[in-house]
Amino acid sequence: MEIIRTTGERFASVLLEGGFPLILNYNDLESTTFFVETCQMKVLTCTSPGSFEYTEQAMPVLSKSHAIIKIKRIGICGTDLHAFEGTQPYFNYPRVLGHELAGELIDADGATGATFADDFKKGEVVTLIPYFNCGSCIACRSDKPNCCVNLEVFGVHIDGGMKEYISVPAYSLVHGGGLPAETLAWQSRWPSVHMVSGAPM
Repeated sequence: MEIIRTTGERFASVLLEGGFPLILNYNDLESTTFFVETCQMKVLTCTSPGSFEYTEQAMPVLSKSHAIIKIKRIGICGTDLHAFEGTQPYFNYPRVLGHELAGELIDADGATGATFADDFKKGEVVTLIPYFNCGSCIACRSDKPNCCVNLEVFGVHIDGGMKEYISVPAYSLVHGGGLPAETLAWQSRWPSVHMVSGAPM
């Protein structure tokens, strides 16, 4: 187990040195073989300001109303940089960063998505809206999930996408609309931009 200490300027380099797909894809393993034979995945954790640690942990198992995504691309947001620098308020360590991402949909239970009504298909490239609401507080019951009193931001309040596979609420999924993973990860911060870019002309 290696602890990597570095500066903000080398943030992207650290990810690449550890084999994380900031730019490059993961090696092409069959997902079924990977699940059955290893049941482990690589995870990059920001353990404290200025420190990363690579570990392995159990791969997520499909649960009710959730989706499993194989990460293909990760974007680095100002929030990630501030967390790494130790200047992000209301932030706890250790934390797996990463909320701007694109990946392959491996499996899903009840995935109708956040911005499209049609069903999602295994194997398609997707992104997500990284704000997870509880569904039961007064704001959620009033159809105002953005005001959820228990709102959790992926990669901030809960562990994010800097791992090989993630499990997220199915309602958070957004179709890739034919966009490449590089573009989709970048546009995941602006769902409205993504929708316009993916719309037929």
